[in-house]
Amino acid sequence: MSGTVEIYVVRDEENLRDGEMTYGENIENRADAAADAYDRCERDRTIRKVAYYTLNEDGDFKVLFVYENPNPAFAKRSKPRSAQSTGERLRAGDRRGKPARKPGMLEKFLDVLRE
Repeated sequence: MSGTVEIYVVRDEENLRDGEMTYGENIENRADAAADAYDRCERDRTIRKVAYYTLNEDGDFKVLFVYENPNPAFAKRSKPRSAQSTGERLRAGDRRGKPARKPGMLEKFLDVLRE
């Protein structure tokens, strides 16, 4: 088969276009792509999907093989969002930009006396 083979590797919740792109030097047919995809997913459990495209000299592309890992190992969060306590949610709200308290009349008067 003539042309270049592009390999897109997708992890976690990435889109295919945002995945890592490499070129396949030793991939010439669908069987080679399938063997490479299985091998990649065995070596790196965080891979969710691997897609192989052939490019010809005119710039046209054709899907050669797509493999979705049946058991990807996603990066784990410290706590699921539903398990966060109410206090943690309130503290997170404080960081989002709660307006600062303005000084009262007495504080303004005392500041003037201190100067």
